[in-house]
Amino acid sequence: MTLKLWLEHPDIGIASPLVTAGTIAHDIDYYPRASLRATIRPDPDGIPLWATPFGTRAYVGDAATGALVFSGDVVSSTVSRPEGGWEVHASDDSNRMAHARIDDRPQYLAPGVVDVATFIRDLASHVGVSVSVGGDGLGSVDTRALDLGGKNAWALVEEQLTANGLDVAVGGDSLLTVQPLPAIKDVPDADLRVGESGTITGYLLSMSRRYNRVALAHRAQKQGEDDRYVVGVWEDRQSLSGVQAIGPITHTETTRVGEDWWDDPAGHQAQADHNAAMLASAVGGTSRTATINAVPDETLRPGMTVQVTFLGGRADRFLIHSVALPLERGGQMTVGCQNPEPDWAGASLLRTTRRPRARHHT
Repeated sequence: MTLKLWLEHPDIGIASPLVTAGTIAHDIDYYPRASLRATIRPDPDGIPLWATPFGTRAYVGDAATGALVFSGDVVSSTVSRPEGGWEVHASDDSNRMAHARIDDRPQYLAPGVVDVATFIRDLASHVGVSVSVGGDGLGSVDTRALDLGGKNAWALVEEQLTANGLDVAVGGDSLLTVQPLPAIKDVPDADLRVGESGTITGYLLSMSRRYNRVALAHRAQKQGEDDRYVVGVWEDRQSLSGVQAIGPITHTETTRVGEDWWDDPAGHQAQADHNAAMLASAVGGTSRTATINAVPDETLRPGMTVQVTFLGGRADRFLIHSVALPLERGGQMTVGCQNPEPDWAGASLLRTTRRPRARHHT
């Protein structure tokens, strides 16, 4: 597959500049999920309107089939001469809501209980931006007491994703799809390996402690009443990096929920604990991470499970968190992946050696 960049401005039309370098990055740790940076050949006669963030939209697709790999608004462009080129930076459509801050006066969406995808659409309409959202039927948002005043629109979305243990994935057409949080699967989606039969050209493997305790406070609101809180807690008490082994390393968050939680706090405790466990899977940290350079493979996507075989046949399984694809020919892709379980049974990386004898002193 050969990737090609198109830039479109409503007053100019479509241009396909010469790209000298660039990457498309997809990352499930950050919003916007998908972004583009492309360095293009300068024009000595000035800056064409299609190379600016003033209404231009970027598309990257397969040059042969036209299948989209990325689309999004150009949000910035830079010119650096004589030593540099022209760079354009584009982001997926979640960025439109990330730039929308709501004024401080109390304001609400139409009262009711809706799924998360509908909530995102209604909120986008409220702040006056256009986004395409899929994933209907997942989660619930009680809008009756959800005051939007003074909030960032996308922060409101993230809050309700946390309250429902959900995530948003972004497609090549910039469709925002609500989905369950990605998790490592029993059967990997892909394999990466070193050696003559593999495509890995280099890797950096690192290990660190992770959060082993998560406290998620659910702030239940009801108009005319004081707020109530239902705190969900998750703790790791079994693994090598658990509370019992290294002490608590705690992550805390607060998310707002609706009147049904206010009416029955005890009845929602199990849901609160479940949400804390889902949050732990998202913020659990980087027990083991691998940053892999490899021959480009456009089929790899964040959220997939990949089996990685290192030197000596030592293998581990990871959740892909990020993929950066090169726009230029001959470039390498970078895959960022994590396994948050310190002693995951399927890994052959960690070896147990005989414990040395204690030294006796007299």
